[in-house]
Amino acid sequence: MGMSGAYTGPGTDEASQYIRTIHPALAERVSRFEENVAADGLQLSPEQPDRLNNLPAAAGNHHNEAQARLLER
Repeated sequence: MGMSGAYTGPGTDEASQYIRTIHPALAERVSRFEENVAADGLQLSPEQPDRLNNLPAAAGNHHNEAQARLLER
């Protein structure tokens, strides 16, 4: 169930423009929504799901020592 039929593209919807103008703090949410709706039409090749499902585990540390201490609290 996609919404791509009703979507006309970033910045072309009057409601999203109104939200951006009246309430700038919501502009980021509108942008994320538009990005998510655009992704609805994304088509993967038959090989891509297998490659994505079989990615190797991440290696290395994401946080430095000071950040890790904060997380351990």
